[in-house]
Amino acid sequence: MNQTVRITAAVDLPPAFVLGAWRVFADRNEIEGPAGVVRLEPMAMRLLCLLAENAGRTVTRAEIVERLWDGRAVTHDAVTRQVAKLREAFGDDAREPQVVKTVPKIGFLLLVEPQPIRSEAAGADPSSPGPETQARPDRRRRLWGVAAAVLVVAAGVAAVGFSRRPSGEFVAPAQHPVTAEVGRELQPALSANGAWLAYVGQPAGDPGGLYVRTLRGEARRLT
Repeated sequence: MNQTVRITAAVDLPPAFVLGAWRVFADRNEIEGPAGVVRLEPMAMRLLCLLAENAGRTVTRAEIVERLWDGRAVTHDAVTRQVAKLREAFGDDAREPQVVKTVPKIGFLLLVEPQPIRSEAAGADPSSPGPETQARPDRRRRLWGVAAAVLVVAAGVAAVGFSRRPSGEFVAPAQHPVTAEVGRELQPALSANGAWLAYVGQPAGDPGGLYVRTLRGEARRLT
């Protein structure tokens, strides 16, 4: 006689929540993190939500079958495949798990505590800027003050090099991509000699900072 497993969720999850460095959008089967946006199959997303609802305890294979397949008979590998899809999406390693841990002969445990996505305080006047909004102009001014100083120094160093070149020598500028980092790159500023670039970089999951780089070297974060 088959026994029906009753699943009692520990928490009620919103359609969007945070797992460590990742944001989960259950309503559109997507996760967004350092590697960008990854789309999950509906079955894998349902498994992720089940594990998140029960974060802190091991979810048994029987519970997973009840939630994902409505209690229908499935093979042992069917559950394992869905867990593998989750690990692939998060870049997780089954041998050294950071997201989903296998509990032998029992089930699976989510190692990351789900958190709500931060939003503006309830009841705040949307027309009045909050502390973060008010701080942004000052932060930008500080960033670009540093950038300007860096570019002035870089221009001076390069000017010494240019003054030593034989007169009449001309070097045609090469055209090539300057940056190809993951995330957004905003407000570029090129030094007068064209040798240095300063910009605001915003990698995924990072509020952003000031970067400076030569056109042939790696970026260096200043703030």
